[in-house]
Amino acid sequence: MFFGGGYLRLFPLRLVMRMAEQVRKDGRSVIWYIHPREIDPDHPRLRMPPQRRFRSYVNLRGTAAKLKAILASGSFATMGELADRISAAAPDPRAIPLPS
Repeated sequence: MFFGGGYLRLFPLRLVMRMAEQVRKDGRSVIWYIHPREIDPDHPRLRMPPQRRFRSYVNLRGTAAKLKAILASGSFATMGELADRISAAAPDPRAIPLPS
């Protein structure tokens, strides 16, 4: 399950954290992502239609605080670290018989 970007900006932190906890309870991992522009509320604004402008710029000022709260809520791994863990736990692909 993925959380971040516009969803992180649009939804209240409490709701995002509750959704993430439900994903974890289901035995799945949460992948958090953020675009660098989303923690810089003063970055240059592009001209665009109102609906797109809303989706791109709403709640930019609160994103950094939400990100800090998320990072303080638990332990995290990078995608590289996760790939290493999966690779170490997976059987040697050469040992898996191929269908004939």
